[in-house]
Amino acid sequence: RIVYQLSSDLKDEFDSVHVASTGGLWESKLLSKGVQHHKILDVDSKNPLTMVKILSSFYRIIKNNDITIVHTHHRMAAFYIRLLKIINPKLIHVYTA
Repeated sequence: RIVYQLSSDLKDEFDSVHVASTGGLWESKLLSKGVQHHKILDVDSKNPLTMVKILSSFYRIIKNNDITIVHTHHRMAAFYIRLLKIINPKLIHVYTA
């Protein structure tokens, strides 16, 4: 619900707002507000292959959509974005627990 509220509010401030999640109840509501949703694997997974896939997913989402600011709420999502900042130091990352 928090991600839905934030993304809805940010839609008024930014040209494009994206949410990456495993999906769920709020997915259709995000789409109805014009927020683009990207389905990803569970960021809590410790399976090395899954971790590589998640990192790759985040990389593609950020690159393909020219995303410059990423706001994460999960410690593992923050970890992946910090890794991506190594190859893209201009990426701005905001983390809220």
